[in-house]
Amino acid sequence: MGVSTSYFNVLENIPLSKNKTVMVGKPKGHQDRQIVADTFFAEGSQRILITADVAVFKNLARLSQVPKNQINKFLPDTHPSGFDVTINHRTIRVIPISGK
Repeated sequence: MGVSTSYFNVLENIPLSKNKTVMVGKPKGHQDRQIVADTFFAEGSQRILITADVAVFKNLARLSQVPKNQINKFLPDTHPSGFDVTINHRTIRVIPISGK
């Protein structure tokens, strides 16, 4: 089973390295980026990613309308209902949670 062009295009737009402005996951966070890409292609009318991974939710917030001065480890407190991220005309809701 091959990867569709649409999936590859979304995955390609989830930044991969420190040379990009936004990086999801750590430098070797391939699995993190695949989980995010899978969420964009999930079935249903509302695609939701719930994560306690600070590197994931902070960097996805940079792709959203969250004000830059609010992008920090306190996103679960300041945006408990989450925020939307759109890549290639596909939108997911990211809900950051505390990983205590």
